[in-house]
Amino acid sequence: MYRLFILILLFTLSSCNLLKQTTLKQDQRSEQLVQQGKRYLSSKNYSKAWDAFELAREREFNQASTTAIFLSGLSAYYLNYDDIALQRFDDIIQNYPQSRYADNAKYHKGILKARTFNTDADRMRGLDLLAELGSSRDTR
Repeated sequence: MYRLFILILLFTLSSCNLLKQTTLKQDQRSEQLVQQGKRYLSSKNYSKAWDAFELAREREFNQASTTAIFLSGLSAYYLNYDDIALQRFDDIIQNYPQSRYADNAKYHKGILKARTFNTDADRMRGLDLLAELGSSRDTR
């Protein structure tokens, strides 16, 4: 019985260590850049906001990374840097689908695609994405 208790204890401790290893690390500089970018964004200084978010995005992946990626895309969206905005939104959608920013990224991607005048197919994909978002919210 004592051996079983020791084995369970060792397993629990090793599991805790594995969980600790998969936790994203905190990067104070990234967080500062994101906060600075948010201030610029709220004052509609989209160019400086984009610069700050890009600097944060380029750092090693950390707790602020998905925020930096999404807000970089949002700043690019407001600057009409459509290709960059689409890249950032696609990054969130494809690589971080469980992120709190995934639905917002889909929404802005849909808007960008719908307003693109390159092809009718792009506009339809954008409208389809927006419709999909609307129907998924109805079922929640």
